[in-house]
Amino acid sequence: MVGQQIESLQKWLEKRDVRLPAGLYFGSDATCGTSIFTKDTLPAGTCAIDLPSDLPITSTFSYDAICDSVGISPDQRQQEKEIVDATFAQAGVELVPADWVVLHLLLVRLLLDEGLVHVTSDGDAKMGLKGERTSIRPHMLRLIEHAPYINAIPYPEIALTPLHFNDAELRMLRGTSLFGATVQRRSRGEKVVDTFSKWLAHHCLESLSSDITEERFLSASLFAGTGRLQRLWRWADTSFGSRSFPSRILGIDDEANPSFGAVLVPGLDSFNHQRGRRVTWQFDRSSHSSNAGRTRLILDTPTEAGTQVFNNYGAKSTEELLGSYGFVLKESVAKQDDALGLLISAKGDVPASGSSLHWWKHGADQGPPPALIDEIRNLLRSGDAQKPRQGESSELDQIEEDGEVYAALEDMLHAKLQAFCEGPGLPADEFSDSQGSVRPAVSDMVAVYRKGQEEILEQAIRWTESKLQELEQQWSQLEDATEGQ
Repeated sequence: MVGQQIESLQKWLEKRDVRLPAGLYFGSDATCGTSIFTKDTLPAGTCAIDLPSDLPITSTFSYDAICDSVGISPDQRQQEKEIVDATFAQAGVELVPADWVVLHLLLVRLLLDEGLVHVTSDGDAKMGLKGERTSIRPHMLRLIEHAPYINAIPYPEIALTPLHFNDAELRMLRGTSLFGATVQRRSRGEKVVDTFSKWLAHHCLESLSSDITEERFLSASLFAGTGRLQRLWRWADTSFGSRSFPSRILGIDDEANPSFGAVLVPGLDSFNHQRGRRVTWQFDRSSHSSNAGRTRLILDTPTEAGTQVFNNYGAKSTEELLGSYGFVLKESVAKQDDALGLLISAKGDVPASGSSLHWWKHGADQGPPPALIDEIRNLLRSGDAQKPRQGESSELDQIEEDGEVYAALEDMLHAKLQAFCEGPGLPADEFSDSQGSVRPAVSDMVAVYRKGQEEILEQAIRWTESKLQELEQQWSQLEDATEGQ
């Protein structure tokens, strides 16, 4: 089945004008699964893939595709978007651009599972009911355009990220920032699926009065099974998180267009990540249109014949690799990019208002991120309005305030270390409907992750203790100098 899916994907990519060197082919090995390999030696400067800018799945494309499928016309979509945002806000969810791509993946996977969409060996997507093939209906055209690509995304094998952990596996993460992030992510996903399914069913049923079609009716009725949809959402969310690229890969400025969000790029995401691999992502804009162009992956170092061809997604901490991709690097390699996530709490485990996640990098000489120190300082100042601000304080006052900031940081780190060590032994809770024992692969990955987190915590505590001693010495020297005047 996997071979058929990959064959269909290759045919679909060819039809969409995706170009790969003649010696490249889809293959698999025991460690990386399906990826791209080369029969020939590739010199530095080789273009490993060249694809058109209209190929990727963007948030705008996904929203329009979903609207098409339920009969929301283009002139109604801006108003409908405002209604949708308000509806989700009432459910306690702020929609982000990525949500539309995730929901698009979910819908297509659902249609594939129900036999309402079929992918042929020629790389075409066909509508059908109970095995009866039909031509693509116009209102479904955009929704299933990428079905050959979505059908080739591993399913349901993506199960080694924390989002898919069973209760026993998730408990192993207790005391880490990844545990809290996973629980919050699951909770958010439940709200997204519940709210979206009601919105979609409403529009499906509403459209029946004017255009009765089998797939609309069945799609609406299928949404009664929310447990199944939750599992599909987890698959879709993991697929997007592990495969998406920043929009600059399409020549779009991320900062100038924050509402655009990350994108899925079929074909480009078939290249696995390798730390340290030198590559260049290149976008060449068309001379005929400012919105068109081609994206290329350039290999900056040679690749030997008979080996896998790699991309490089940038430095990733062990938490990012485990949380989004479901794998970790060897311990010695993992340390080089590892980091500890720190979130300031105003009281107990409740994050302070406006608090951000800060990353303390691995390494004996690495200090805390400046933004973390600024946040602690501002939090302490907000609790004591009588203290002089930096502009009006003496040097002794500044050292005193620095001491309070780093003392608060030290307390936070000790509390986190205690919670980290005690976490796995706390009484069991049920986080999902997934029971079972701990899989060996999960146990090994979590062990690497926890060891790295503990090392950085201890490193951070040592650094902070040293900083406090340094401030104490500065205080004593200044105080002695002041008294001697």
